[in-house]
Amino acid sequence: MKQNNLKETVQERARTWLSESYDEETRKQVKYMLEEDETELIEAFYKNLEFGTGGLRGIPSEWLHKDCVTTSWHSSANSIR
Repeated sequence: MKQNNLKETVQERARTWLSESYDEETRKQVKYMLEEDETELIEAFYKNLEFGTGGLRGIPSEWLHKDCVTTSWHSSANSIR
């Protein structure tokens, strides 16, 4: 992927995390990366994780992000259709 394409893709993915469906602290961190830390932004958003359980094993705790749960349930629902 070309560098300009990568930057555009990463910025587009990151902007979706600025919506009200994410908590204020998450939005604040993403906004900071968009404005101040391109390296961290690319590291965080260059691709979706494609392996593992995404932290969904074991007992849920306060750190469990609702987007992880939503994505997991959506994927599960799609697989049983």
